[in-house]
Amino acid sequence: MRIHSIELKNFRGIKHLNVEEIPDTGVTVIHGRNEAGKTTILQAIDTLIKHKFKSKRAEVRALQPVNADVSPEVAMEFSVGPYRLKLAKRWLRQSSALLEVLSPGHDTYTGEEAESKLDEILDRYLDRNLFAAMFLDQDDLHEGIKAAGISSVAGVLSNQTGEESAQGDDAEATTELMKQVDSDYERYFSLRTGAEAKELKTARQDYTETANELADSRQALAALADYVERFEQAQEQQRDAEAKLPEAKDEVTEYEQQLKNIDGLQAAVDAREKDEKVAQTDLELAQSQLKERRKLREELQTANKNAEDINAAVASAKEKDDAEKEEIKKLNDAVDAARTRVDEARKRAKNSRSQLEQLQDQVKAQELRTKSASVEDYAKQLTEIRTTLEKFGPAISDSDVQRVEKREQDLELNRRLRDAAVAKLVFSADNPQSITVNGQDVEVTSADSSVELTAGLTLKIGDVTARYEPGTGANSAQDLDREIEKLTELYETELEKLGCKNTNEVREKRDTYKELVAQRQQLEIQLDRILDGEDLEQLRVRVAALGESPEVTTENASDEDAIDKARADISAAEEAEESANNDLSNAQAKLKPWEERPAHTALIRIESEAEQALKLKERLAADIENANEKISDAELEGQFQKAEAKVQECKKAVQKAREELDAANPELAQSLAAGAQAQLVNLQKQLRDSENQQNTLTGHIQMQTGVAERVEKAEAAEELARNILESIEHRAAAVRHLREVLLRHQREARERYAAPFAQQLGQLAGRVFNGNVQFHLNDDLVVEKRTLDGVTVGLEDLSGGAKEQMAILTRFAIAQLLSQGGEQGAPVMVDDALGSTDAQRIRLMATLFAEVGKDSQVIVFTCEPSRYDRVPDSTLLDIDQLKASAPIG
Repeated sequence: MRIHSIELKNFRGIKHLNVEEIPDTGVTVIHGRNEAGKTTILQAIDTLIKHKFKSKRAEVRALQPVNADVSPEVAMEFSVGPYRLKLAKRWLRQSSALLEVLSPGHDTYTGEEAESKLDEILDRYLDRNLFAAMFLDQDDLHEGIKAAGISSVAGVLSNQTGEESAQGDDAEATTELMKQVDSDYERYFSLRTGAEAKELKTARQDYTETANELADSRQALAALADYVERFEQAQEQQRDAEAKLPEAKDEVTEYEQQLKNIDGLQAAVDAREKDEKVAQTDLELAQSQLKERRKLREELQTANKNAEDINAAVASAKEKDDAEKEEIKKLNDAVDAARTRVDEARKRAKNSRSQLEQLQDQVKAQELRTKSASVEDYAKQLTEIRTTLEKFGPAISDSDVQRVEKREQDLELNRRLRDAAVAKLVFSADNPQSITVNGQDVEVTSADSSVELTAGLTLKIGDVTARYEPGTGANSAQDLDREIEKLTELYETELEKLGCKNTNEVREKRDTYKELVAQRQQLEIQLDRILDGEDLEQLRVRVAALGESPEVTTENASDEDAIDKARADISAAEEAEESANNDLSNAQAKLKPWEERPAHTALIRIESEAEQALKLKERLAADIENANEKISDAELEGQFQKAEAKVQECKKAVQKAREELDAANPELAQSLAAGAQAQLVNLQKQLRDSENQQNTLTGHIQMQTGVAERVEKAEAAEELARNILESIEHRAAAVRHLREVLLRHQREARERYAAPFAQQLGQLAGRVFNGNVQFHLNDDLVVEKRTLDGVTVGLEDLSGGAKEQMAILTRFAIAQLLSQGGEQGAPVMVDDALGSTDAQRIRLMATLFAEVGKDSQVIVFTCEPSRYDRVPDSTLLDIDQLKASAPIG
C-alpha cells in the first residue's frame, strides 16, 4: 500500500488540511508545534480505513470538533495491489462514502456499495495486521510486534526458508502423525504440564497400594513373633522380682535404724558449733571496741598537727588579700574615666544623628507621596477586580466541572443503554408505504426506521390494527428510564447549585473565574512589590501625617549641604566614641582577671578550714574523755583476752563432736540406705510392669490371628499390580520419546523459519547499537531480549531511548523483509519518536531511515524536524502550510 495524498476537514481540532503528492518511497517529514494536529492525521488515516461512514461509535463521535455542529471528513488517494483508489468519507450528520477506482479502468461507488467494494479490495490486497503494525503511535513506542501474526510477513518467511509458520491457523494443520502421537501421549501424560494422566497414575497408585499392603502384612507377622517373645520375657521378670522382694525389705529397715543414730550425732555437732559462733561474736565485739579506742587517739594527734599548719597559712593569705584590694581600686578608677569619655562621645553622635534624621525625613516625605500615588492606582484596580469576584456568584473549580461532566456522561451512557435495551419494531419497504403509529402517519422507505415497543402501542398497516401489550415482570427499559430520571435530577441539581444552564456554561464560568482570580493575583503581586512589605493602611496614615506637600524652594536645595555636614559630624563623633570604647575595653580587660578576687577567696577558704580544724580537735578530745568515763583502756584489754580464751574452748568441743560424727560415716550410710530403698522401689515397679505388659501383649497376640494368610494374599496382589505398572510405563516411555523427537524437529523448523527476520533485525540494530547484536524471539516473533556484545537484557529493562529505537527497528526490519520478498507492504508511519534518543544515535538512526526509504514509504510526524536533517532526499512539510491548502471540493 502507498498513500499519495490525504485531506481532512472538520476533523477534531483541524478545520482543514491537505497533503498532496506524497512520494511512493523515501522519508516524508510532517512537522509542527505540539498539538498542531500531527497525531490527528494518523488518526484520520486509521478512521478512514477502519470505520464505516454510518458508524455512530464513541470514537467516531469524538472526531467532531468541540462546540461546532459540523461533520468530520477525510479523503485519501492511495494504491493497494493493482488498484489506485480515491476514498472519501463523511461521518455523523449527512454521512456519506465515495470510492473512485482511478486504475485499472475507472469506476465510482457510493454509500454502502463503496464500503463493500473497499472491503473486497482491501481483504484481497492489504494485510490489515501489517497496516496496523506499521503505525508507530507515540503511546506504543515500547510495545513489541507479533511479526508471526502478520500474514504477509509469514508468507515471505515461508518462501525464503521453505518452512511453514507454526502460528495461527497453521497450528491447527498439525500432521496426522503428530495428532495421533498427542492422542496416545494424553493417555499417559498431560499435554499442558507433562504430569502423569489417569491411566498411568491409576496403575502407579494401584501398585503403591498393594506394595503398602504387603509391607503392612509382613510388618504385622514380624510384630506377632515379637509380641510372643516379649510375653515370655515379662513372665521371667515377674518371677525374678517376686524372689528378691523379701530380702530387699529387710535391708531397708536395717539402714533406716543406722540413719537415726547418725541424726543424734549431727545434733550434738550443731549445738557445739552454735556455742562457738556466740563466743566468736563476743571476741569480735571486744576486738572492735579496742580498735576504735586506738583509732580515736590517733585521729586526735593528727588534728592537733593540722590545726597548727592551717593557722600559719591564714596569716600568709591575709597579706595577699590586702595587696589585691589596692590593685583593684586603681583599675576601677581607670574604667570609670574611660566610661565617662564614651558617654560624652555617644551624646555628641546622638545629636548629630538626630539632626541628620530630620533632614532625611524632609527628603523621604516627597518620595513617600510619589509612592502613594502609584500604590493607590493599583489598589483601585484591585478593588474593582475583587468587587467583580464578589458579584460573580459561586466559585467554580475544576472539580466542579469534572463532577458536572461525570453526571452528564453517566446520563448519556444510560440513555444509550436504554436505547439499546428497549424493544423495537424495524420497518423497511422496497416501495414507499404509509402506516399509522399511535394515530400518526409514518412513511416507510427502503431505509430502516424503528418504533419503540411500549405499553399501548397501536400500529395500523392497511386494514390490520396491532396493539402491543407487554407481559408482567421486570422491564430493563423501565428500570433505565427510572435511572435516567434519577441521573437527570442529579445533573440539573448540580447545574442549579452552580447557577448554570448546561455543562458548557459551567466550563465558561470556571474559565472566567480563573481569569479574574489570575488578574487579582497579578495586581496583588504588583501592589506587594511597590509596598515592599509595608501595610497599605499604614502608608496612607503616613502620607496623611505629612500634610500638604511643601513647595520646592532654594532653601530646600541647600538641605544636601546640611546633610553632608551632619554626616561629617556623626563620623567624627563615632571616631571619638570608638577611641573611647577602645580605652574602656583595655581598662576592663585589665580589671577582669581581678574581678573574681582569687586572693580574697583563698583567704575565706583557709579561714574556714582553720575553723573546721579547731572544731575537729575539740570534738575528738571530748570523745576520748567520754569513752574513758564509760570504760577504761585496761578494762577493754581484759575483755578481749577473756573472749579469746572462750573461743578456743568452744573450738575444742566442736572438734570432738565432729570426730564422733565422722566415725559413723554418715555419707556412706545415707548412700547405702538410698540404694536399698531404690532397689525395693524398682523391684516393686518391675513386678507391676511385668504384669501389665503380659496383659497388653496377650491382647496384641489375639489381634494378629490370620496374619499369615494376609501376607500370602498381599504378595499375589503386589506382583500383579507391579506387572501392570511396568507394562504401562514401557508404553508411556515409548510415546513420550516419540513425541519429544517430533517436537524437536518442529522447534528446529521454527528456528529456521524465524532466521531471516532475526537476521534482518540484527543487521539494522548493529548499525545503531554499535556492536555484535542478537535478538531472542518468542514463538510469535516478538523481541523479548537483546544481547549486545555478550550482555543480555530483557526488552522491558532497556532505557526509554533504546525501547523507542527498537520499536522503529522492528518495523524497518519488516518493511525491508517484505521489499526483498517482492511485497509492496504498508507505509511506515512514525509519530513523535526519538525524543529520548541521544545525538549520536539520532545520526545513526538517520542512516536507517534513508536505507529503508529506498524501497519503502516512510512518513514521520514530529515537532523537531532537525532530528531528520541527516536523512538525504527527505521531504519536509510544515503542518501550518498544509492547513492553508484549498478545501475539499
